Amino acid sequence: MINCTKSKSSINDFNDDELYEVQGIITKLTRTSSPFDDSNIKVMNYIYHLDYDTPLEGTEDNFDLIFTVGAPIVVVVSKENPKISFFSHYGNIDDRLYDIEAQDTLLLKNGEKLFKFENSK
Repeated sequence: MINCTKSKSSINDFNDDELYEVQGIITKLTRTSSPFDDSNIKVMNYIYHLDYDTPLEGTEDNFDLIFTVGAPIVVVVSKENPKISFFSHYGNIDDRLYDIEAQDTLLLKNGEKLFKFENSK
């Protein structure tokens, strides 16, 4: 995996015409390390640009929606730097429809294995 550098950028720093949407998949959900956070507050890791030989990775901190690993999400990406990305919303915008098989492996519709998820709670 190519790890995206931690950016202090906010989605509010961009105009709509500076971003584009791509398909993403949640790969890991972990509780935040702060003892003062609500137990539903999580850090979400996801992959996007699934069409790349090695998909890019992103992270969303203080994520409080209830999703599961493997859920399809929409990611907005900076046109200038594709390593800057933000979670947009739940959903599948890719016609290839991703499936998860028994061993926590993400499969493309054609059966090609794309990604092996980490076991996470």
